[in-house]
Amino acid sequence: MNCVFAAKTMTNAMQAKVFFLKYRLASSPGGRVHAALQDVVTAYQHLLDLGISSSAIILSGIEASDNYATDFIPPSYLSWGVRAYTPSLLPLSHPYLSPGLHPTSAGVLVWIQVSGREVFRDDCIRYLNALQQSAGTDVEFCEISEAPHKVILTAGLVGRENYAKQAAEKAAKFLKTRHLL
Repeated sequence: MNCVFAAKTMTNAMQAKVFFLKYRLASSPGGRVHAALQDVVTAYQHLLDLGISSSAIILSGIEASDNYATDFIPPSYLSWGVRAYTPSLLPLSHPYLSPGLHPTSAGVLVWIQVSGREVFRDDCIRYLNALQQSAGTDVEFCEISEAPHKVILTAGLVGRENYAKQAAEKAAKFLKTRHLL
């Protein structure tokens, strides 16, 4: 993926520093189902150790189902994903494994951006609807109909930089209207 393009696009739109984290996959050596979460917490602590105030840190992810959600997924790949990412002691409906079935009501801000051509677009819409029903959750939805999958990361690779810029500017507006940028 083109993280340099993504970082520049986000930095320009947000007028802020952007930090990209390469986290461990659950299926990689040394990785487990919560390896990515552990890496995020460690990176967050590192930013705090650098003297960055917690109020100046915004956590964001490119994709909730990253690393096995693509636009063309063979069933065997999905089966592998379930085996690799699912601990045997938790049911698939557990909130850690299926957050879409358990929307938060913790007073968090959620900005969801999807491509109109996403395989999981309808799942994103269902999650959006569930979040909108949760008290205390501030959620905004942005659909860019012709954008490629993972628009911030991939648009520069396929000559669609305008879509990445549009998504980054909409995300920045969401944060600015909430006085976070």
